[in-house]
Amino acid sequence: MSDSEIIAAANGWLELDYHEPTRNAVKELLDAGNVAELRKLLGERLAFGTAGLRGPMGAGYNRMNHITVLQCTQGIVSYLEKTGPADLKTKGIVIGYDHRSSAKAGVDSEMMALTAAAVCVSRGIKTYLFSKQVATPIVAFCVKYKGCAAGMMVTASHNPKDDNGYKMYGGNGAQLCDPHDTLIADQILLNLAPWVDYKTAAAAVRSSPLCVDALAEVADAYFAEMARTLCFQRPANAAAALRVVYTAMHGVGAPFAARAFAAFGHVPFVPVPLQNDPDPAFPTVAYPNPEEGKGALELAFAAAAAAGAPLVL
Repeated sequence: MSDSEIIAAANGWLELDYHEPTRNAVKELLDAGNVAELRKLLGERLAFGTAGLRGPMGAGYNRMNHITVLQCTQGIVSYLEKTGPADLKTKGIVIGYDHRSSAKAGVDSEMMALTAAAVCVSRGIKTYLFSKQVATPIVAFCVKYKGCAAGMMVTASHNPKDDNGYKMYGGNGAQLCDPHDTLIADQILLNLAPWVDYKTAAAAVRSSPLCVDALAEVADAYFAEMARTLCFQRPANAAAALRVVYTAMHGVGAPFAARAFAAFGHVPFVPVPLQNDPDPAFPTVAYPNPEEGKGALELAFAAAAAAGAPLVL
């Protein structure tokens, strides 16, 4: 894109963005004539693929924020309206989110989930928007349990702390495969202009009769199904002396992991205290990914040694 095209894109962003932190970030760069930095934010658009969207949180089309999620969700909903079930509005869509947040960017997972829900509700679609942070599998399970047309989850999984993402699940509860991702990407580009005033809609979406919190019901069903279909040795599990250390690695998994242990009859896991609670700063790990090995698991290994636990999860 030429410099004049970048400046035009920045002015276009200012017309779209109603969120002061991200709007001001672009305006300050525009006022300063900093085209190089504007190009980083606006020169390309986050690509939608089989894993959805993924990128750093911040202002601009090349970052994760309420505008990119708004436009992405409009494309998803448009695609479902054209190709999905005839009863899309009543089958509904489920939306979950984790704890990721960037104070610097003024962006967090919940605000993006609220925006996504507002898009769905604006089209008369029943929306299962969870009231609290959830583990990603709960969203995929809800799609099948409630018979939804699709599910979306705002999370970046094991990415660095400044990143966020937007996963989509089809009506079968699985992530997308080709060609659906490409067809949705096409619909995103055809639906960039906001359908409604999302500043107002997102703020009020939880009070809509179309917006339902089914978290307690769905979580209970998830762990009941887990126990019924996957637990074959419950008496042996209960009698086992095996101690297990579990680290949430600053994510939202600890309460869900505790329920999974209980569903199988295991004794409670040994937590890693400094990593057990959700913390978007991820203060003890550079990358909250167990595949990073010792660097990410050092505290868990220390907890295992102290507890005499031979297994770390």
